[in-house]
Amino acid sequence: MSGRGFFPFSADKRGNGTAAADIDAIRRAKRGELLGPEEVPSDFFSLSASAAHRKAPLHIFTNGFLIITEDSASVLRQFELGECRLHPVRLWHPDRKTRFGAGHYVLNFASRKDAFLPDRSPLATYASYIVQPDWSHGKPGFWSPPPNEADDQLVFSKAALDGPDLWWDPNFTRSFFLSQRLAQALKAAKLAKHWRLFRCPVVEG
Repeated sequence: MSGRGFFPFSADKRGNGTAAADIDAIRRAKRGELLGPEEVPSDFFSLSASAAHRKAPLHIFTNGFLIITEDSASVLRQFELGECRLHPVRLWHPDRKTRFGAGHYVLNFASRKDAFLPDRSPLATYASYIVQPDWSHGKPGFWSPPPNEADDQLVFSKAALDGPDLWWDPNFTRSFFLSQRLAQALKAAKLAKHWRLFRCPVVEG
């Protein structure tokens, strides 16, 4: 996922001094916790030293939170999101007065499915935590997709077919997963390339 240098308005113009509440919200979002609308910063600005303010934001990017555009949000709203939430936010240029258009959202992942089958995914790599972070959910390490991301490299049990169309798996730290029907809808909307979609087989677990 591409990163962009957008900071909450609680930070100074250099991006320092972000409020403790905003930092805590980012950490909780990474842990897959459900955040209320009052807990998500409503405004983010780009640093003048960053190239982010010189062109329109990507369709989907991370600045600690995961941010998407209205194009993607309109597709997601048609599906079962479970505990995932779309929190509207505003993106601004470094002057904090000029806005990057409308229609941006923090996508709060709070739906969880523990369905990954590592023994059926030989190309995935495992790493143990040196210092176990608070988003590890008690797991001693995490799995990562192969560096040459492609279809059919990560395999999941049929538990992945139940429940929401969008979720995170506690075996991974920076990945999220979509149902086939949601992926097809993003493809139909010509948004798939922005989401970097890869097919994951589902088998008897």
